[in-house]
Amino acid sequence: MKGNMQKRIVVDADGVLLDYRASYPKVWLKAFGRELKVVTPNSYHAHVQYGLDIPNDEALTTTFFSHFDEEVWQTLPECPGAVLACQQLHKAGFELVCVTAMPPKFAKARLFNLRTLGFPIDQVIATGRVEGLNPKLAALTQLNPIAFVDDLGANFVDIPSTIHKGSVSVTY
Repeated sequence: MKGNMQKRIVVDADGVLLDYRASYPKVWLKAFGRELKVVTPNSYHAHVQYGLDIPNDEALTTTFFSHFDEEVWQTLPECPGAVLACQQLHKAGFELVCVTAMPPKFAKARLFNLRTLGFPIDQVIATGRVEGLNPKLAALTQLNPIAFVDDLGANFVDIPSTIHKGSVSVTY
């Protein structure tokens, strides 16, 4: 089915397929030697869930995110129901491709994580981040899927109108 653009769906990983927030306690412990406690259980942003002021502290941000290593990217748990939903789409004949804004050097770890959990995904495109631009736009334009599913509104900016946009709001 490779190359059949009519049957391709592009999905994001963090917050759509995988629970990125679950990595925070493990990474925080590695980075700072302290455990985190949940303060706002159902918050969208992990730093809010754990009561962290990460976005406002550049040194903290740099130290913390430098500890997101291959092991972390290989071991994120699925978002509830995500594996089953993807398996059903795959069974219905859809090719699923993961496009994620994570650092490209971790694409293999992300694919390993997805495949280990049972996601029927054979390709991960890691775009990295581009300040002020939609980091996924080039990959989406090249892949030309029928649909794109993401949880971050900024990733829908400038997406061609021929691609159906599906926004996911995950509730844990």
